[in-house]
Amino acid sequence: MSKNTDKLGAAMGRSARSSGKGFASSFAEKPVVETVRLAIDLDKDFHRRLKIAAAEHGISQRDLVLNAIKKAYPELRED
Repeated sequence: MSKNTDKLGAAMGRSARSSGKGFASSFAEKPVVETVRLAIDLDKDFHRRLKIAAAEHGISQRDLVLNAIKKAYPELRED
């Protein structure tokens, strides 16, 4: 099995941080903030690499993308 296949498998597995909680209970613990959903179409290979990179950094794909955008555009950071 290749190194990337192992990483992808780990990325798709349950996070150790979830402590066995289901999605609903972990979602309920997050603070309520007003948000807007943004959908971005990604090609399959890019999505796979994004998932692997997020797993390597121990963060969600969403947080990885948001961090990259905030780094590229500092004026979008919240103060």
